[in-house]
Amino acid sequence: MPPCAARHHDRAPTSHRAALNAVDHGVVVYDRSLTIVVVNDRAREIFELDPADVDVGSPFERLVRSYADRGGYDVELSVDERVAARLEYARRFEPYRDDKVLFDGRTLEAVGRPLDDDHYLLTYTDITRRRRAEDAVRAAYSRYAQLFEATNEGWWFIEPDGTTIDVNPALCAILGRSRAEVVRGTIFDVVDEQNRAVFE
Repeated sequence: MPPCAARHHDRAPTSHRAALNAVDHGVVVYDRSLTIVVVNDRAREIFELDPADVDVGSPFERLVRSYADRGGYDVELSVDERVAARLEYARRFEPYRDDKVLFDGRTLEAVGRPLDDDHYLLTYTDITRRRRAEDAVRAAYSRYAQLFEATNEGWWFIEPDGTTIDVNPALCAILGRSRAEVVRGTIFDVVDEQNRAVFE
């Protein structure tokens, strides 16, 4: 967003404000004095902020302190220390990316970058569903891996051309070979002539 648009967001056409408020990301822009020059409704929703407390012209510190008051940032520090550390970082205008777990358990992706020499853009995206899905996939894979290793049944994963992808310990015991011996070849290197026809 050009500096002039950011500076006059509160007087921007209704269509511009509506577009900003329609996006699914929280959007905050602050200037070199750490004053908020752009903030959309989604940002306030994510952080559960009252528009009267955080709006265009408000100190960025208000948003930071609201988050710190509810356990955000480094919990080993006091609230004042956390606020001071975050504001010090904000003054640097350096690119930033972090995943935050909010006070209510939601996971937030925060991304920041300078728009120009005088304005800094922060976007906040609720990635709770995505993170939970990723965690579920990891948990399912962990359960599968445990079953793969522990079952007494031999499991043999092969490519269509017969190249071995993986085998489990039970199959290695059946074949009397190590996993390394089986995986580095094809199924045809292991099965006897009688069983080759099954796979050809």
